[in-house]
Amino acid sequence: MAPTKQLLLLAGAAALPPLIWQQNNSIQLSQYSLRDRRIPSGFDGCRFLQISDLHNKEFGPGQRRLLEVTAAARPDYILITGDLIHDGRDFTHALEWVRRARGIAPIYFAPGNHEKGSRRYRELARRLEELGVCVLHSRGIVLERNGSALLLAGMADPRFYSLEPMGGLLCGFWGFERMDAVVNTAFETDLALLRQAHPGLYTVLLSHRPELLPLYARQGIELVFAGHAHGGQFRLPGIGGLASPAQGVFPAYTEGLCRMKRPGGGPGTVMAVSRGLGGSRLQLRLNNRPEVVLVTLQAR
Repeated sequence: MAPTKQLLLLAGAAALPPLIWQQNNSIQLSQYSLRDRRIPSGFDGCRFLQISDLHNKEFGPGQRRLLEVTAAARPDYILITGDLIHDGRDFTHALEWVRRARGIAPIYFAPGNHEKGSRRYRELARRLEELGVCVLHSRGIVLERNGSALLLAGMADPRFYSLEPMGGLLCGFWGFERMDAVVNTAFETDLALLRQAHPGLYTVLLSHRPELLPLYARQGIELVFAGHAHGGQFRLPGIGGLASPAQGVFPAYTEGLCRMKRPGGGPGTVMAVSRGLGGSRLQLRLNNRPEVVLVTLQAR
């Protein structure tokens, strides 16, 4: 092999580890502005910071790098949309970030499928509440700001609605997960009851699952924060994510603001999907950096 080709191969090999590290550990802050005349006037300029799918990952000693991004975003509220932990054996890095971030803004949490899979979820919920986090397990609270109010609701992952060990999972192969109809019906029933308990309020929903956007639109939810898809794991230029749980190959909802009209007409639903921060079964990301999402509300 010619010396020039050898040097090029060596240079490429040397550049690969830093590139992989950057793709999996360099946090991106994605910022979006949402204009909607339905937003209560008192929440004009309100900044929601979304943390999703941390999976107990550590970003520097004491979660320094994640805390720097959190503080720099200057959020009014911090929203955690599930999978804060991974397998439930260790909460250390997740709780370290919560412990330090609670001084930045109030924190709200809705559980994902990994919380359901953990035998220590009750302990996690208790420890979060002790740190001042509001745990929204299929319940809602009314937020008041500048004389206006909205409903902040959080739904437990649909797996919590099944008595089966796998949480109603029909096919467990990564990328082709399916929830059974009974589970989704129970989930939607509770979501409808939440809305009915607070009629007329603009609703911000924390729900782990982006594939349920048609359900959120059917229930008339104005704004949803979701995760779970991990950005499609590998992102291809011009195509997007390659595969995700529950959406399979070339998933539709993996990042950014997604919109869907309400059946029968009327204003639709906007869903902010985070690519997440950590990994689940597959740890490697490509063209898909860990992400924190900031959505700023703008009332017309």
